[in-house]
Amino acid sequence: MKPKSKFRQTIRNTFITLIVLLMSMNFIKHTAFYETLDRNFFGFFSMLRYGLIEYPIQTVGNVANDIATMWDVRYENDSLREKLGDLYRLEGISNAQKEEIDRLKALLDLNKSFTEHSLINGSVVTRSIEQWDNAVTLNIGSNDGVNVGDGVISEYGIVGRVIEVTDNTSSVNLISANNDNSKVAVRMEISSGNFVQGILDHYDSNTNVFTVNLLEQSSQIVSEVPVTTSGIGGVYSAGLPVGFVDRVENIADGMGMVVYVKSYVNYSDIRYVSVVKLP
Repeated sequence: MKPKSKFRQTIRNTFITLIVLLMSMNFIKHTAFYETLDRNFFGFFSMLRYGLIEYPIQTVGNVANDIATMWDVRYENDSLREKLGDLYRLEGISNAQKEEIDRLKALLDLNKSFTEHSLINGSVVTRSIEQWDNAVTLNIGSNDGVNVGDGVISEYGIVGRVIEVTDNTSSVNLISANNDNSKVAVRMEISSGNFVQGILDHYDSNTNVFTVNLLEQSSQIVSEVPVTTSGIGGVYSAGLPVGFVDRVENIADGMGMVVYVKSYVNYSDIRYVSVVKLP
């Protein structure tokens, strides 16, 4: 019977111990020390969980999101650049077409100003790089009524004279060529119906200015005076626009003056022209 008594005593003691422990834990649980320890314990593990698990996951997620956003922005920027490039191209084409229309309208207006002349309209088709300032080839020829010696004007003024003709093309010697075929008889109106005659001579391509050799001296020639063809020589009809007086310089010995004429025409950019037939 002794072993059985010991077993019961052991059970009783264990039960009493558990009750005491539970009562003690319940008492300790409501103490400030337990609450502080509990908060610190769970705070430590929360911080450890955040530092080792949640923060790395959140960081990786943020990086992935940033990369995705960056690629979206880059795609949008590439798309915008492509659209902007298309816009610039369309704008360039539009501006070029508008310039062509404006030049054709200006040439038509000039044609209307010379109704007493027979005009044959054409355009420049070729131009030699070696003789850029000397000659151009037009897309009109003898089949259109063009003859050697005919004068040629652009929308801004005289360009040159025809020196060679085929059935469908013609070659024009420009007045900027500084040769015998480029000289032009001109006049400057110093008062109503009163003109000073001269010869359009040397051309300076850097300034787009001609030197005029006067056939008669006149101190009444001033800047901005319009210069037109005089009709002398039988190549150009009288009154075709040439340019305007840029400046007047006296010759050193005081025996005369040199007149510099600024051309209306940009001889490096001739596109549309009219061949002028003398009446």
